[in-house]
Amino acid sequence: MSIGLQELESVKKNLQGDIYWDEKYRAIYSTDASIYRKVPAAVVHPKSDQDIIELVQFATKNNTSLIARTA
Repeated sequence: MSIGLQELESVKKNLQGDIYWDEKYRAIYSTDASIYRKVPAAVVHPKSDQDIIELVQFATKNNTSLIARTA
């Protein structure tokens, strides 16, 4: 299932953190130190535990995955 603008706008309303789905942000986060490259539907910077709960519910509802990136 492809995540559309309507779904992203909907989840944005419920987040304290930031969500980006512009081409530039998605390209920056599409790769890491490996050769693997997958452009994400969006990039989210959660700010609270509630944001994490909201994102897990969103992913479950939309049959998609979440990939955590940390340093």
